[in-house]
Amino acid sequence: MTRMIPDNLCRPSRLKAYPPPMPRTGPLLLALFLALLPACTSPIIEGDLLSLEPARAPKSAATLTELLPWATATNPKPSPLESESPEGEFTTRYEVLEGDNTGSVMLQVRAPGLSPTSWFITRRVEGEPTALEERFQTIDARDGSLVLPYSLNFERGVRVDMDPAPITVPARIEPGDTLTRELKIRLPLLEDPKRLREKGTAISEFNYVGDQRIHTAAGVFETKHLREVFTSRFSAASAIRTIDRWYAPGQGLIAERWSEEVTVLGIVIERTKLAIRVLPPRVPETGVSLEKPTEIESPEPQNATPGCGYLTLFGPTAPFPLNPCPGAADVLGRITVRASAAGQRLSFS
Repeated sequence: MTRMIPDNLCRPSRLKAYPPPMPRTGPLLLALFLALLPACTSPIIEGDLLSLEPARAPKSAATLTELLPWATATNPKPSPLESESPEGEFTTRYEVLEGDNTGSVMLQVRAPGLSPTSWFITRRVEGEPTALEERFQTIDARDGSLVLPYSLNFERGVRVDMDPAPITVPARIEPGDTLTRELKIRLPLLEDPKRLREKGTAISEFNYVGDQRIHTAAGVFETKHLREVFTSRFSAASAIRTIDRWYAPGQGLIAERWSEEVTVLGIVIERTKLAIRVLPPRVPETGVSLEKPTEIESPEPQNATPGCGYLTLFGPTAPFPLNPCPGAADVLGRITVRASAAGQRLSFS
């Protein structure tokens, strides 16, 4: 277990300098004080794939519109981690840390649904022509939660129909609460919807675990950790899937980890796992922001010497080397940075 010391109070490996002279007993007391402190350690839980810090008790409720700013009919807002296509679809990129596609990039594409309060969410591996799954999600008129009436599992060739639809993100959940839904499941084949592979029942239990800080390539996020335990039973088989999701308020889904165990007649026949963590959004072909600005002010407009400017793109602030000479250019991937007027204004294309 990682032990945290408030305000980074820990024993340094070596003192490089001392403060101004102190009484003779001062160094002895200081040495004793430092010896009693634990050694400095990383705040990240050792061995954790997602780079999580230890969980903290939640201080307030978690709400749908806070965690997913787009999941509302009134004034929906895309996540800063999404990139928008000309067709009006929004894509979030995740690195796969565990599972069949470990090391690849998973794309989650959100498209408008059949109403202002419904969406199609598709997941596929970047570079692959076929999707892994497609989920139809909508706002439950009864309690305002985001629910999952059905999904298409292309790997297994079935459509998963659930009634009533299980909650994927509750409208509101208080710390310590557990939301439970009992439902029926039908698995018609995708190639022939009139044929059923299986049918059964399930119980979905949802709770708010705690608050956690997570380190990603897109930045460090303060998240709310929600957990769903989905237990399904069919004629000969049963399955238990535990899904942990970390949402950052105003940002959306930052990380997800799930594991599933399938048993037949009490014998485990299949175990599957998945762990994904958000990546920075892909920069559009033109512009550096969804707002498509053509010019921005240089952080140091009066500095005419070569230096480093700091530009906030989609959230995290990253340094980019700038050449302030008039007419010069730096090519950064898909972004061409042109400096003019001795670095006073920068245009992007």
